Amino acid sequence: MRIHLFQRQCLAPTGNSLRILIAAFALIGELIILFATQRYGIALQSDSVGYIQVAREILQGRSIPSSFTLQPPLYPALLAFSALITFSDPLTISIWVNAFLFAGVIFLSGILLLRHLENFPALALLGTIGVLFSRALLGMALTAFSELLFILLSLVLFFSLEKFVGTNRRGWLALAIVATACACLTRYIGATLIATGALALLWMLRANRTRAFVSAGVFAVLSALPLVAWAIRNIIASGDPFGPRAASRYTLLENVALTMGTVANWFVPDSWAWIFYMLGILLVGVWLWTRFVQKAHYAQAPSLAPYIFYVIIFVAFLVITSTITAYNRIGTRLLSPIYVPLLLVMLVLFNQVWESLRVGFSKRLLNGAALGLVGLLFLFPVQTDWTTISRARAQGAGGYNTTQWRASETIHYVRTHRGELTDPIITNGPDVLYILADVNAISVLPKFQYASNERAYEADTLRGVYPPKPSTLVWLTNSERDDFLFTLPELQELTHLTLVTQLQDGAVYRMERK
Repeated sequence: MRIHLFQRQCLAPTGNSLRILIAAFALIGELIILFATQRYGIALQSDSVGYIQVAREILQGRSIPSSFTLQPPLYPALLAFSALITFSDPLTISIWVNAFLFAGVIFLSGILLLRHLENFPALALLGTIGVLFSRALLGMALTAFSELLFILLSLVLFFSLEKFVGTNRRGWLALAIVATACACLTRYIGATLIATGALALLWMLRANRTRAFVSAGVFAVLSALPLVAWAIRNIIASGDPFGPRAASRYTLLENVALTMGTVANWFVPDSWAWIFYMLGILLVGVWLWTRFVQKAHYAQAPSLAPYIFYVIIFVAFLVITSTITAYNRIGTRLLSPIYVPLLLVMLVLFNQVWESLRVGFSKRLLNGAALGLVGLLFLFPVQTDWTTISRARAQGAGGYNTTQWRASETIHYVRTHRGELTDPIITNGPDVLYILADVNAISVLPKFQYASNERAYEADTLRGVYPPKPSTLVWLTNSERDDFLFTLPELQELTHLTLVTQLQDGAVYRMERK
């Protein structure tokens, strides 16, 4: 069965109107971030504080600290540069940086969707709205994380690859190389983009093997050079190419389950995850049937190969390495880079399957039904996003920039009594004290390596020698980063603690060794 579709056309002037709409959605996304962060500013987690601290070091004319090896440097460098040209602090400008990055992600996602859904532009616009209200992206945009920059660079790569294959202009390949190299300097998992780009070039240019191998080789080598240089710098600075890491506490099956649950929850409640995957299997099955059994021929469009390769390579790499190495628990933050590619593949497959149903039926009626079905996929994200935005307006965007932390009695005490506290200050929340009290503190020693079951320090070896000299212990009861550190009762057992003051959300002690 042969299915005839609309011939591909240039989109002017209709295309210009669609791009204006996509730009409007991008502007709305930017305004949402600025609106949601009005109370206290951008959301801050432990990694966020590290980025801010490194950016401030750069602004002060110092080099990137030798201890900064667990993450690449591009995001804090971007914050430092943005602060420099606006005469502001990296913490202040991070709101605007993330707002612009979010707008860029929405706009470029819309352009890519439009290219792949040229015969159904309304579906492309609906997909752009899905990016605007994505559960996977909103949290990243509201937090000073590097993921949003990484996602934007990955979209630049996909766009450049399509342009290079279509035009054979080397400038597009150069842009793809620069975007990939920068992505690798934003997140180490950018290495998956190197593999994705090389495989995609080999596949899309397979008709000309020489061009395919030369393009893929040049892309892979040049894209990897900055990451290799950074890894060498880390080895010189700390002995580890990507920072010291312990063995993971999660099994392969646990990581697979976390991945599947996270992706499904971007679109449906947790209890509906099985429905989401059943519908996904059905969609792929019907597409395979129409494509290879019915021999359907669909409208010419850019290849889906880069997106499919990326989703498979990224997820496989993340699951395997998270099983071997201690990372954060797999969740939306780690998986957010696949949201746009996954959504694009889903919408293109859905559109092509829907095309097979249009023969003999009213196109307008079926198009309306298609938009309605896809729109259902975004109802849950829109509902939860509204809750997130409302909470951000009322309590702060999240993490350390919330009313709970801003009104912390313990933070206020440390800030106002800093001169009375014995150095060094030891705490279970050094990042909190740095960003909210402007106090440089050191962490309580860990019992276990981060996100690992490997032991770090044994209590018996610390008793009588820790702390090296009399210190101040600031204990924050609201800290969520102390699950691997020695607890307060354990510190009371192995050190001598004298209460200085008991506060509503913490306490301050003088700590001496026994």
